[in-house]
Parts: sequence; C-alpha cells; structure tokens
Amino acid sequence: MFASSEFAYPNKIDFFGTTLFHLCDFTLRDLDNYLSYDLYSEENLKASDNEVGLALTRALEASGEKYNEDIYGYYASDFNTFQNIYTLIHRKTMLIALYNFSECQIETLCREVNKLQLQNIIDDKWPGSDVLKSFRKLLTHHIGFDFGRLDKNWQYLQVVKLIRNVLSHSEGEIDKRKTKISKKINDFCKKNKNIRIFNNNLIIEQGFIRELVTELIALFSALDHEIKAYIRRYEAENGCFDVPLPSGASRTPL
Repeated sequence: MFASSEFAYPNKIDFFGTTLFHLCDFTLRDLDNYLSYDLYSEENLKASDNEVGLALTRALEASGEKYNEDIYGYYASDFNTFQNIYTLIHRKTMLIALYNFSECQIETLCREVNKLQLQNIIDDKWPGSDVLKSFRKLLTHHIGFDFGRLDKNWQYLQVVKLIRNVLSHSEGEIDKRKTKISKKINDFCKKNKNIRIFNNNLIIEQGFIRELVTELIALFSALDHEIKAYIRRYEAENGCFDVPLPSGASRTPL
C-alpha cells in the first residue's frame, strides 16, 4: 500500500522528516497559543467590565441622588454585555474550537500511522459517528498504543465532546430526554467547580478553558510518548534510516 510514498510500510523511514514525528509537538505549541488567547481575552473582558464600573461611579458622583435610577439603567446594558454575553460567547467558542482542533489532530495521527500498516485499516466509512471510539480502537487494537497512561485525559475529552455537542446544537441547553448523555454531563459538572448547570443550561466559569487546555496538553504529551514508542517498534522490525553524511564525514564519535 502507499507504494508511491517513502513514508510507507516496509521502508526504512527518516521519521524526523515526517508529520507523525512532530505532530504532537506542533499541537502542544498551538495549545499554548490557545491558552494565551484565552488569558488575553478574559483579561480584556474583565478590564472592559471594570471600565464600565468606573464610569458608573463617576456618573453617580457627578449627579444628584434623584438621577441614580436612570444612571444605573443606562449602564446596566453595558454590564450585561460584558458579563453575560461577550464572556459567555468567548468561553463557548473556545471550548468548541479546542475540542474540534483536538479531534482533528488525533484523526491526523490515526491517518499517519495507518500509512505504516501492511494493510489499510481505514475505509470510506471511518471514523463513523463515534469518532473518539474509532480513534481509540485503531490506536490500541491495530497500532499497539498503551492507553493506560492517557485514559483519564481521554475520558475527560469524551465528556468535553458531549458538552461541545450541547453547545453546538442547542446553545448549551441539555436535553433531558437523552438520559445517558445528560447523566454524564451532570456527573462531570458536579465534580468540576469551573462548569455548572443552571436551569438545565451549561454555564462555563472562568478557569474552565485553562483547565481544558491543561488536560489536552497532558493528553497530547502522553500520545507523543506512544508515538515515539511506536516508531521504536517499527524501526526494530524494519530497520533504522541512516542519515546520509557529507562526503568524507565519519560516524565514529571523536
């Protein structure tokens, strides 16, 4: 299979020049950028809210008490915008983006290691509706990844997927008719101080996006360990690629 590519079984492969070797490193850098953006946005939203508060205070000090109700009413819309609209939009979109990004990176990993198999294990119907289940099955049953060291982070990602779906399809309102999904999300929220359910709607608190990025960093760090272990197994079976040296150079260490 993949006869036209040097990155295919059973070649001796220069893995350092492949997407597979660097995938998790690039992913971790991107996750750092997501985290920086979240901190930047949260700080700006908080600063904007504080500016409204200062403007309200100055307006109250400059006017008589009989105008206080009108002044509060004038600034109420701005408070609501920063506290209950912009902030919630930011956290919802960050969660959706982070899950989608992670799913895409894991699928890329699966497709890369598939190129190194004797027989193609990915068809047109793969990965199917339950993508995380398909990814895990491929990586464990066919590739030999050990999920023991990343199972906790993987289970976390599975619940985040359910939350992503609720945010995408119903703006955060949980469908109680889907009892299994509802229970998993409820159990997750009960154990997590940074996300909660109010009036059957998901509320993402400050800190949850940072927590999510931390979990994803741990997940992809563990996946990187498994990739390197897989490469060592591949090279033990098929031989290591010898990097060409310049003319006259010696491999003997000085």
